[in-house]
Amino acid sequence: EVGKAVFIETIDPTNGDWMLVTDVNDLAEGDYLIIASNAKDWVAGKTDGENLKHITTTFSADKSILTYTADAMMFRLGGETGAWTLTNVDKEHLMGATKEKGLSWDNGTTTWSITIDNNNNATIQNGTSSYGRMLDNTANYFTTYTSQTSNTMLLPQLYKYYKAVPKLIYDA
Repeated sequence: EVGKAVFIETIDPTNGDWMLVTDVNDLAEGDYLIIASNAKDWVAGKTDGENLKHITTTFSADKSILTYTADAMMFRLGGETGAWTLTNVDKEHLMGATKEKGLSWDNGTTTWSITIDNNNNATIQNGTSSYGRMLDNTANYFTTYTSQTSNTMLLPQLYKYYKAVPKLIYDA
């Protein structure tokens, strides 16, 4: 009898490349993403109420590679263009928004549109436009805002994980 090996994709975020997303067409369902503010050398961390905390990290000199930091919030991209979903890495909870400055898990509008501009900044717009888009309030945290960008309200960047490793889970 011939056995069958079954592999699942696993990630080791400390052993791989987190590369800057420069083209929205490079995004696909299943991608692992980190939201960052590379001008400030931090990434979005675990939620703090309705916000994502700042976690200091390191980038390459040209900001194209992110060094993983243990407390970074990793998201798994789901859905499709124009209606993306962002789940925590274990695919247990969907990030949504219930209002401006109101991120929430498994609540509110949980779809997002994503665009990348010529400066590699990401507009992560909630499906309910009045809830806003993800901005880095440099004095505090990342959350959704409807305000204009400024020197203290920055568009974030997205970093995508490369080098997922297949892991054998069943071998008959």
